[in-house]
Amino acid sequence: MSALAKSETTERFFATPAEYLFYEETSPEKYDYFMGEVIAKAGSSAPHIDIEVNLVGDLRTLLQGKPCKPFNNNVKIWIPEHNSFFYPDAAVACGEIDINKKNGILNNPTVIFEILSSSTEAFDRGRKFDFYRTLPSLKEYILIRQDAYHVESFLIIDKNRWDTILFEGIDNELTIRSLDLKIAMKDLYRYVEI
Repeated sequence: MSALAKSETTERFFATPAEYLFYEETSPEKYDYFMGEVIAKAGSSAPHIDIEVNLVGDLRTLLQGKPCKPFNNNVKIWIPEHNSFFYPDAAVACGEIDINKKNGILNNPTVIFEILSSSTEAFDRGRKFDFYRTLPSLKEYILIRQDAYHVESFLIIDKNRWDTILFEGIDNELTIRSLDLKIAMKDLYRYVEI
């Protein structure tokens, strides 16, 4: 396959899934793939990075000895029904983990975490969640605000019904219901000034 040509001045361009994966292998940047459109990932704020590091670190500790593995934002999720790839901020897969190590594609996430920003919140709550919901392995979707002690958990009840719980306040705990785990909000938001 020849190298994918793209303008140096654009952060978006169109490609086939194979071209996207080839481009990702040779690019130092990360890109989401949204129904044929390749979109550059925005940089993360300091609070976003702190929350992500805290979350993945806590998950690693809490999942020791369990048949689940946490992943940071270096794995992408393939959503075949919508011809899209997204890099979540974190994910957990359980049981027999289906990951393509060459391309960093996790095919069977159990839990997906997104850390919200003003530029991504509407998409993370809307279309992206709609796409993620088509994954048969997904049991829970968790949205974490970086500007408030505020976490929302969406747990699947059946194919068309999700139960939502809100966790607020520094003295509260986030319960990851599908994994039967708890993370103290003060640990999740460690080093973050709100």
